[in-house]
Amino acid sequence: MEPQVISAIIAALVSLVIMGGREVVDQRRRFRQERRDAQVAYLRPLRNACRELLQRLSDVDKRAGEKPKGETDAEFIAFRESARTKDSRFYADCNDHRTWHGSTLYITARYFGSATIFRSQLPLSAIASDVNVDLEKALDQVRDALGGEFGLWQESQEAIGQAVVVGGTVLPYREFIKHLVDDNASYTRLFDFYCGIEEKLEYQVKAGREALSVLLHQLNAVLYA
Repeated sequence: MEPQVISAIIAALVSLVIMGGREVVDQRRRFRQERRDAQVAYLRPLRNACRELLQRLSDVDKRAGEKPKGETDAEFIAFRESARTKDSRFYADCNDHRTWHGSTLYITARYFGSATIFRSQLPLSAIASDVNVDLEKALDQVRDALGGEFGLWQESQEAIGQAVVVGGTVLPYREFIKHLVDDNASYTRLFDFYCGIEEKLEYQVKAGREALSVLLHQLNAVLYA
């Protein structure tokens, strides 16, 4: 075989190897980008919801400690009755002197909705399997911490999460407030939880904050690795 032919064959083989290597690199790059996009789409909303619920439970604890005993419960009871009776001022009040109460329920429901989306929609390729297992455990710990006989039952948490997710996304605050009136039964246990929140501060709220802190740490580790 002529030297020129051999050189041409070698050059062609080298070119194929280089092109194949580039294709592998491109595939890996696309995979990493797709994984990052999925993490941003599913883990970041969960992380934000987790952080806000953690902060709000801390605020609830502080607020109850600064008020006379029973006053925080009474405020939530009045809020619940306003929704149940479809008080004409309910919507306006949720953007006025009852914004804190409405947003407290919303922040809690949004966390359950974000957890529902994570469990049901997260692509398997978005995170490593061992990381997914750890996050599932952390989610279960939050669910258990907020649950119990006098807490938000696990079945109620799932029902709230499903009710607040419409079209694959969590309802915005304005629509959620309408839901509290139009679909009041779906949020019965959520109302009840906060209407007796003072007796839950030492157990469910404390345990919930601790579990949420663990989950938040794990989500930050994945998102900002």
